[in-house]
Amino acid sequence: EGSGFHCGVAGNSIECVAIPNDDVWALRLTHPDMPHGDVPAIPGRHWTTDLALRRGEAGIAFGVRVFCTSQAYSEA
Repeated sequence: EGSGFHCGVAGNSIECVAIPNDDVWALRLTHPDMPHGDVPAIPGRHWTTDLALRRGEAGIAFGVRVFCTSQAYSEA
């Protein structure tokens, strides 16, 4: 339908918005740092991933941005 939505579970958040008249769709995923292998999670660190799609005459444009934020007290 092209409608937006938001859901969140245990510190994770997904937000989506669509603008059907402009053929635009965007999504944001936010989650706390997670352990990876032998590397522990860093308290106070969060990751955000933005995705965007736009359909145009020449095809589909795709954009992605990933960034990390840390609280002032973290050791990141």
